[in-house]
Amino acid sequence: MSKMQTRKYIKIGKENRLYQTWINMKKRCYDSRILKYKRYGARGVKFCDSWLKFENFVDWALENGYQNDLQIDRIDGDKDYCPENCRWVTPKVQSNNRKYVNKIELNGLVKNKMNGPNI
Repeated sequence: MSKMQTRKYIKIGKENRLYQTWINMKKRCYDSRILKYKRYGARGVKFCDSWLKFENFVDWALENGYQNDLQIDRIDGDKDYCPENCRWVTPKVQSNNRKYVNKIELNGLVKNKMNGPNI
């Protein structure tokens, strides 16, 4: 990714959706005062060292399909926020990958209960 694009996102800063995503991820992992901490930081979920710098997170995001209509998703909800475990997905895909989603099994297929009619 070009340094120019990275600088654009860094310059916009707090008004930028990508920055807010990064800040909210950090809060879930490290701020025990927020409600979602119990599902993240309290379970040991953290950031990889390189993502502690916003610039590095921006580089990864822009090189890996970031778009304003997508959300960050940890592929394995028990692992950290890191390039190997994160991707950008639609809200529907992200909601189906949550640890706390009720799932059902039918004929050997496991589905999210919210998608029941699609079984």
